[in-house]
Amino acid sequence: MSEKDISRAVKLIAELSIDRASQVFSKTIRSGAKIEFDKAYIADISNLTENAYSSDREVVCAFVDLKGEYSFRFIFYIDDKDSLKLADLILRKEIGTTKEYNIYAESAVQEIGNILASTVANVFAAHINVSLKPMPPIVVRDFLGAIFQEYLIEALGDRDEILTIETKFHLVKTDIRCAMFLIPYPGSEKIFEIMDGS
Repeated sequence: MSEKDISRAVKLIAELSIDRASQVFSKTIRSGAKIEFDKAYIADISNLTENAYSSDREVVCAFVDLKGEYSFRFIFYIDDKDSLKLADLILRKEIGTTKEYNIYAESAVQEIGNILASTVANVFAAHINVSLKPMPPIVVRDFLGAIFQEYLIEALGDRDEILTIETKFHLVKTDIRCAMFLIPYPGSEKIFEIMDGS
């Protein structure tokens, strides 16, 4: 996958967002589990979609629109089987208890999506004085290519690059990898210039 470096300011916002989200996540499940920031970069959408369309991965995705003077679409996705582990964590059950996707797995992804999107909004407000209001999360279970086509491409418009944040969930006995995308709606991408100058 083609990756481009991002500015220090944008990386700092990503790191702070994940750090705050990790604290909230740990309190939510009352466990030592945490979300660890891995890397953030600008990805070429053509490479992302090519990989997504060639994959047969079924994922559970939460997307949240962040509305304000600058508006974004926040997308978080996780493999279908890993949503079951999140459900067990939030329900405080032994990992492996949930055997198939159900309303609890959907709610778990919705809750994590809400936590992550809200912390992104709070970090923007605290550090660059930009107010973002998260809309209610919407959860979709589908193949990765279909998710990209309907929810990611729509927000990109005619642009070909996207801010990608990769993280890892450290759980009691296992780790879960997931990815997040923060997509400025057309006209809102200038927020990154403001961040670079702050």
